Amino acid sequence: MKDCTASSGTAELGPKTPPLERVPIKPGKMRVELQLNGGQRRSFGVLEFCPGEIIVDAFRPWATGGRVHARLEHVGPGGFVSQLRCQVVHAGATTSGGEPATRLRLLTAKRKQTQLRRYYREQCFPLLPRRDLDPREVLGLFERSGYLDLCRTRPRPSERWLRGDFSGELSSDFVYCAEDGALLGHVSVTRAYSRSWIGHQLTTLRGHEESLACRIALYKHFSMVPALHDGDEPHFLLGYYASSKRWHQLFFEGFVDWMDDASEVVAIPFERYSLIQGGTGPMLAANQRPGVVIDQPSPAALVEVSRFIAEFMPPLARAAFDIEAERLDRAFLAPSYAAHRLPRDRRVFSLRVDGRLLGVALCETGSEDMSLFDIFNLAQLYLVPGLPVELSRALVDFVRQYYRSRGHEHPLIVAAPGSLSSAVQQGLEYIETMGCMVWSGLSLPHYRRYLDECFAQIRPESLTGHAQEEGAVVRPAGAGRRGIERGQVLAGAAPQ
Repeated sequence: MKDCTASSGTAELGPKTPPLERVPIKPGKMRVELQLNGGQRRSFGVLEFCPGEIIVDAFRPWATGGRVHARLEHVGPGGFVSQLRCQVVHAGATTSGGEPATRLRLLTAKRKQTQLRRYYREQCFPLLPRRDLDPREVLGLFERSGYLDLCRTRPRPSERWLRGDFSGELSSDFVYCAEDGALLGHVSVTRAYSRSWIGHQLTTLRGHEESLACRIALYKHFSMVPALHDGDEPHFLLGYYASSKRWHQLFFEGFVDWMDDASEVVAIPFERYSLIQGGTGPMLAANQRPGVVIDQPSPAALVEVSRFIAEFMPPLARAAFDIEAERLDRAFLAPSYAAHRLPRDRRVFSLRVDGRLLGVALCETGSEDMSLFDIFNLAQLYLVPGLPVELSRALVDFVRQYYRSRGHEHPLIVAAPGSLSSAVQQGLEYIETMGCMVWSGLSLPHYRRYLDECFAQIRPESLTGHAQEEGAVVRPAGAGRRGIERGQVLAGAAPQ
């Protein structure tokens, strides 16, 4: 609406693309006081809320499209009351269920958007910031869930990770706290690239009455974070997952099949390796052979490099990973890292033989305190098929030396499946073939709908330990986002 951008600096709040769903508000949690014509003030309980609009009790409003001053009052955790002055415009009458009500569109200055988005998150999920919790209890959650056992090179979180004191512009780190005070799950959503966020550090516990509610809250939370921060700007969400787990097959690969639209969501495979510690061996001499050059390409050569990588990635993934010549090699992969003086860079190295481009290494570095898996110190290797081992080994050794010079002994190494044959000969240990989900911002509302359909088929007792057998998980199939037909059953799929 053009009339929602006023010369006074107010603007219609809330992402237009994609929209955020309105959530019901418990009685007494939120009210709005309106100053109507003639200075009359009236107060209404808010029935439904999202950052862009509210639904209040039905009343005879002013003319549709007209503005009035308003004060939104929100009762937060612990009974803390906060207020926000804004403007509202009457925009029709309805609730999600079709009951009589009055819909008001919120108008506010951009600097106040964060406050409304915080209200929204608090209404959606019973999640608490990791930094507000006892570090010992958080550590206990990760120990009991087995997550720390997966981090072989990082046996214990750093003190800064436990504090979780990163700006919300950089990372959203939240824990599900049950009504009895038990910590049941954790998820992080962290800025990864200029337009992309990555969901990671997702871990949960079984055996509690709220174990299913915990999973619902965590999955929905990480799917909403990009829109809460980026609004209507184009954005993406990434997530690495274990493709061997049936739970991940359901909630990640199943959604790709359900959407059936590679322009909005894809899952791409990567082989994950770790560097074998010790000497690099004699094959390092391959880089000294005549005609073999490994170095940083010039700005002009980055165009060729980006086209080379494009052969390995679908368009959606290229957009999410910033695979563009002007974005490939950067000191800060997102402006927010520069603003907060935190490392997050990517350097590009190319392998050429007699001038021909045969391989590329994208070497990312970042703070080790932001991820237990250290996913921000990661090298992506792209190699032409059938590359001789001594040449790929030369690139691997170059990457090893690069990270060592930056103080990182255990970077993650990923490559397209099958491109690194004879891993041990290349100084690598094969860990797994994992998947990488890429969601467009437009696909995330559909993903939340898909989550609703999946979670509706899971019996809570299958996660509490009260059931004698694990319940089967039903995967929505058939008509996809245009209309769900229940069908395919992943027999025996136990939630992870």
